[in-house]
Parts: sequence; structure tokens; C-alpha cells
Amino acid sequence: MIELPTILSADTSARAAAWLATFALHSTVLLGAALALARLPRVHESIREAAWKAALLGALATASIATLSPNGRELGVRVAIPDALPAAAAPVAGSIAAPGVSVAHAPATGWTAAQWLVALWAAGAAVSLARLGMGWRRFRRTLRRENVPADHPVHARLEALRERAGVRRRIRLTCSESLRTPVAILRGEICLPRAALASLAPGEQDAVLAHETAHLLRGDPLWLWLASALQAVFFFQPLLRLAARGLRETAEYRCDAWAAERVDALVLARSLVSVAGWSHGRAAPLPVPGVAAGGPSLTRRVERLLRASPPARGRWAAHAAIGVALVASAALLPSVSAAQGQPGGTGWSARFGISSGLAAAIERAARAEGVDPELAFRLVRTESRFDERKLGPGGVGLTQIIVPTARRLRPGVTRDELLQRDTNLHLGLRYLRHMLDRYDGRVQSAVQAYYQGPRQLDRNGATAETRAYAGQVLGPQAGLAAYRGPGFAR
Repeated sequence: MIELPTILSADTSARAAAWLATFALHSTVLLGAALALARLPRVHESIREAAWKAALLGALATASIATLSPNGRELGVRVAIPDALPAAAAPVAGSIAAPGVSVAHAPATGWTAAQWLVALWAAGAAVSLARLGMGWRRFRRTLRRENVPADHPVHARLEALRERAGVRRRIRLTCSESLRTPVAILRGEICLPRAALASLAPGEQDAVLAHETAHLLRGDPLWLWLASALQAVFFFQPLLRLAARGLRETAEYRCDAWAAERVDALVLARSLVSVAGWSHGRAAPLPVPGVAAGGPSLTRRVERLLRASPPARGRWAAHAAIGVALVASAALLPSVSAAQGQPGGTGWSARFGISSGLAAAIERAARAEGVDPELAFRLVRTESRFDERKLGPGGVGLTQIIVPTARRLRPGVTRDELLQRDTNLHLGLRYLRHMLDRYDGRVQSAVQAYYQGPRQLDRNGATAETRAYAGQVLGPQAGLAAYRGPGFAR
């Protein structure tokens, strides 16, 4: 059986928690900007809609890019998280850190704080998604819809509308006894209440069909479900609820406008009033878009139809500009990233299985020479397996630095001196820092040059042995994911 600590390793949890924190930051900025734009007067609904859609999806992209980027921007603060509660798992330690923002904790006898946070988020997301799925299943079960008879006049009305509007997409017509408002459903379906077939006048049926056809053409059922899924997964972000509501409102307004261009606006307004009357003015929001399936108030929609506002044409450039501007604003934000490890020798020793004194010495030397401690630990483990007295074919000590290279960094240093722990670490990691500088922070090239030598690497390229060595240093190791840090000390 796979144990939870294996699935939620300290390193994986730190990265996941870092991404979630970055998403929370970026989504707050994006959704807040979209909300501010939506509240401006005289902003067209198409612009509001573009802003809401960019806000919904933009943070997913910018958080992922910012978290994976090796070069982040610093916030200049440091945050600490207390230890996790004990659990039956083996001792692990880890931290979450940002460029200038670090979330760290001392080793505990159970899960780290990051593991608990990720586990709680996963549990909350699972519960929210299950509720969403059950709500949709309950809606489908109570709908008990059936196809509208082929000889019913409403089919001819829908075909006439499709021809008049130039719609090539096939649309399925169904009806339901339990439904109180027409709705558009995924996979190109319009479901009508039986009352719509019996009570609405022909012109009102045309208006309802035009409104629901607009929903299908615009992909509103999919957008609504996407917004609901994002709310479930990222339940900790309350602004997503406002975004979903704003998206639903703009969708209804824009579908009203599309329908009003193809049917009489007064007839459409009258049909809205008729449909709202079937629910006695209390149309509960449904998990699908529809004429009265939640959204803006009936009064506002009728007022807009009577004002006959101009349709949105030639605004695609503005839509794109709004989306790009919002996403770019989030892309400029700092990110929270996983600094695989934690300050303090005790935490490193727990992760790499070494004494706290050696771990503290490696971290101290790495920070003094400007090298990311995580990269330093990986390199030392690959070079010497943390053996301070190791003598290789040409290298010496923990970092296996060769004597000629060490003497270029510190003239006159002897082989015996290189077997001293601190001297070896400082000179070996100083050489690694020089390689990082030489290759402009390209960690893989720097590690390859450390092994093969920069001249040979530049002249002949990386050999198969060099590539294998870099893979050992940077690739997944026991209990660690692949290294994606910046190389330089933060």
C-alpha cells in the first residue's frame, strides 16, 4: 500500500504549496483588477467579459510560469510557519521559500507544515469537487428531459433562426416537466420547460430560442462549468465567486443583445417576464446558463433591452488588449517558490542523512560563496557521498576539487589543506559559483563545466559522461524532485 507521506513528500509538498501561494497572490491581483474594471461606468459588457475570463485563467498561467522561472523578484520579507503536528510518518523537513519570501520550519517528528497545508487543500478540493459533481448529477436526474417531438412547430422555429443567423451548428431540442426556465446544456442542447411549448406565443418562443442559441454559440455552458470547477479547486480564493457571478451576468446581457438583433427586443423582454413568472420571481441559480437561470435581475435586463444598446462589433482588439494587460500585470508580480531545504543545519541533515555539523558547514559555505544550498548539497552528495576524506582520481574531499583549480582560487593551497572540510567546501563551491557566472546562471551548463571543465565544454560540448553526471546532480534523487532552483543563493 502507498503511504501518504510517500505521495506527499516534503519536497513535492513544498513545491505544491509554493504554487498555491503564488496562485493566491496572482489571482487576487487579477480578479481584483477585473472587479475594479467591471465597476467602472460606461464600460461595455464585452470588455467586462474579457476581463473576467482573463482573470479566471490568467493566474493559472502566470503562477505556473513564475513558480518554474529560476529568476524571480523579491518581496523583501520573511515569514515563518510553526512546526506541524506529529504524525506516524518518518521524520522529514522542508520549507517553502520565495525570492525574498521564505516559509520555513524546523524538523518535526511528522509531516512538515507544507505537507499539512497541501493535504488540507487536497482534501478541501476533493470535497468541493464531489459536491459539484453531485449537484450536477442531481440536476440531471431531476431534469428527466426527453426530446421535443419532431413534428412540433418549435423545431421549425429553431431551424428558421439558425438559417437567419447563419448558424451551422446542429442543436438538440429537449423538454422537461420539472424545469422552470429554458437552459443551454453542454454538447449543444437546449432544454425547454413544457410550459414554454404550451404557454409562450410563437414570437416569444423565437426569442427564448435565440437567447439559448447565443449561449451555445458563445460556449457559456463550458465557461460556467470551468468557473465552478475553479471555485471548487481553489476554494480558498473568495474572489472566484465574484468572477463566476460577473461572468454569468455579462453572459446573460450579451446573449440578450445577440437575441435582440434577431428578434424583436420588446418580445424578448416580454418572454423574460413570462419565464420569470413560472418561478414566481425566485429563479434559483442553476449549473447551466439560461433565460432566467440566475444572474442579473430581471429589471436590469428588461431596462437594457428597452434602451436598445448598440451591439459589440469591432472590439476584438480591445478584448485582447484587456486580457494581455491583466495577465502581464500578474506576470510582473513576485512568485513564491520552493527553496528545497531550510535554513539551519539540522533541517538539511534530516533531508540528506548527514550530521548536523556537516550540514551546517555546507550551507554556511554555500551562502558565503553565493550558491543555492540545495544545489551545493546535491553536488557534494554526487561528488563524494559526503565523505570528507575521499580521494578521487584527480579530486579531493567533499567537492572533489582538483589541486590546480583550487590553487587558481587560492594560490599556495596544499592537498592536505583541501582535505580540511571548510577549505574544501569554500573553494569547491566558489568554483561552482564562477561557473554559474560564466554561463549566466544556466545551472545545467555550470554543473557540466564543473565536471568537464569550461574550456573542454565550450570546445567539444558535453560528453555522455558529463551529461550523466549533470543528470545525477540535477535530476530526481532519493526523496527529492528534480532541481529547478536558480543556482545562486537567494
